Amino acid sequence: MIPTPGPRARAARISKLLVGQLLVAALVAACGQAPPRSPPSDNSGRPAAPGQDAAPPTAARLAPALPMPAAPPPMRSAEKAPRRLSRGWLGVELGPAPAARSAASASGGGAEPPPPGATVTGVFPQSPAEKAGLTAGDTIVAVDDAPIARGSDLSKAIGDYRAGDRVDITFDRAGTRETVQLELAGMPRGDELTRIALLNKSAPVWDGLVPVRGVKTPELDSYRGKVVVLEFFASWCGACRAMTPTINRWDRRYSGQGLEILGVIPEPVSQALEARKRFGMNYSVASDPTGNTVRAYRAYAVPTLLLLDREGVVRDVVVGFDTTGLRRFEAKMRELVEQS
Repeated sequence: MIPTPGPRARAARISKLLVGQLLVAALVAACGQAPPRSPPSDNSGRPAAPGQDAAPPTAARLAPALPMPAAPPPMRSAEKAPRRLSRGWLGVELGPAPAARSAASASGGGAEPPPPGATVTGVFPQSPAEKAGLTAGDTIVAVDDAPIARGSDLSKAIGDYRAGDRVDITFDRAGTRETVQLELAGMPRGDELTRIALLNKSAPVWDGLVPVRGVKTPELDSYRGKVVVLEFFASWCGACRAMTPTINRWDRRYSGQGLEILGVIPEPVSQALEARKRFGMNYSVASDPTGNTVRAYRAYAVPTLLLLDREGVVRDVVVGFDTTGLRRFEAKMRELVEQS
């Protein structure tokens, strides 16, 4: 018969166990080892099978071959960092520097080179730039003490600040140099940038669209009086393909009630046809080979969905495979098609 340990022996054994656990915890902390991660899960809560993606990607950036504004930078799909850690955002769009003047200089030289600076072509509503009074046509020449020679300099300078930082913006306007101090906002994420620019405003015209299949005249005016779902997608976009069954369902259910759906792809017609067939799209598709319409709608991430009412006003925006956003989008779409 094994003797039962007394109270002192039991206390000593427990003390040794506690000391051992504390030593292990200290070693883990010192080495910086993270706790083991649980396996990825699909949206049902079950672990994903080996080699299987946990869920469709939410959004993808457009191919770099498509020209983008110098500021703000293209939207990233993605994980949302805490707002307090967000990079700073000024809220301007930039275009090319002013063209060199063709008149010869007084000294008899050639055309003058364009002046340094970042030329503002647009200002986002409710942005720090708008609140400070910046307008299209201003040329930003300095951020604090850092000179700005071109648009990329401005993007880098603003990117070095965080939301809430105060900066001095020096700019030229009609030959007069001015300086304003403003507080940077956090860089909008997901569909925020497109919503800020377009929501409850008249939809931009469609520029340079080429019909691919199921559409005769890819012009905005030809869709007046209809509720329109405008989808921007790409042939290489997995999330776009995952969204196709949902949009096909909308087409089957609401097309007889005044809904029109148009997919827009910034790729040649041949690639657009191949992608439409491979994705199984049952709705109209148009090619945007110049990227003009993509830029007008700021659809810098795909998929991007916009909902236009019968008067051509943008009523909702969803960027990425966002199930919550898609439910909201469909509810608004149903409300619009049911209105006489």
